[in-house]
Amino acid sequence: DTYVYGSNSTRPDSLKVTFYQLGLSNSDFTKLFPVLNSNSGVEVDIADEDSVNNMISNVKPVPGTFTHIYSVISNTYKVKGSSNLPILSWRNNGEPVSK
Repeated sequence: DTYVYGSNSTRPDSLKVTFYQLGLSNSDFTKLFPVLNSNSGVEVDIADEDSVNNMISNVKPVPGTFTHIYSVISNTYKVKGSSNLPILSWRNNGEPVSK
């Protein structure tokens, strides 16, 4: 079989990440403009545009030049999805079993 890019792929239905901090900074991170700062975190499904749009509210802009975005997120996340990859069986020596 010839592999065709995108023909056997996975795509998450959801990808949930917990954000603790999110904001903008200058290039050397000496000036920060935080838009989210939460000790308990905010879980956001970054695969859902509406979820991302609703994670922050009541932001008051501050003057400045900000060149970078920063975030502090959890080191764990939740993924839900499906795949169109074929189910393969493997031998103990790592070789695939022929169809």
